[in-house]
Amino acid sequence: EAAVREFPEIEPAVEGIVSRIEKLSRYLEKSGIDSLARHDLGVGEYKVLVRLRLAGAPYRLSPTDLSKELMLSSGAMTNRLDRLEERGLVARKPEPRDRRGILVELTERGSEVLASSVREQAALESRLVGDLTADEKQRLNDLLRTLLRDFQELLGPPPRRRHPDD
Repeated sequence: EAAVREFPEIEPAVEGIVSRIEKLSRYLEKSGIDSLARHDLGVGEYKVLVRLRLAGAPYRLSPTDLSKELMLSSGAMTNRLDRLEERGLVARKPEPRDRRGILVELTERGSEVLASSVREQAALESRLVGDLTADEKQRLNDLLRTLLRDFQELLGPPPRRRHPDD
């Protein structure tokens, strides 16, 4: 109310929408970071494990491909892979078609840690929106999709978030 009084060009309904989305975003980001921490993962490490899993069986990619997909320097990727390999979550394997090449492979342990963290976060997210009916969830999803499309048309692709281990 004070902001609208001082800045009459502010539309209260719009300000409420933007403010609530921003707060929800912070809650979701914190819950994700906290959930990953319980699995001893940082956001950046999680992104590597997800990329490997989404590559499909046998869940392996070259370090160069991972660097490109995650928009990281080769040095940053090497550091991240070193940490993951030390913990047995990934393994570096020789590229069968190129003796000089290396592939990064998601280990069974890495797959288990990833699946556990995804299950935990999915369960939490379900609880967070649990008060909405199925119809309300669908309507909200449709509205947010429309809003996101409008944002993208006006502002371009969303900026990347920077996390401490990115």
